[in-house]
Amino acid sequence: MFVLLARGVTPKQAAADLGISVKTAYLHRSVIRDKLAVRSDLDLHRLALESGLL
Repeated sequence: MFVLLARGVTPKQAAADLGISVKTAYLHRSVIRDKLAVRSDLDLHRLALESGLL
């Protein structure tokens, strides 16, 4: 989920790709943001780049 969000995939698209509900995808995004202390998808993208995941 983290990599999908960091690539710019919307939670709705990620849910379809992963076979989970849209509500679950938004929940995962919220938990990921909280745990990594980031505020936006752009911050997730930057963190993934700095970590070498993208």
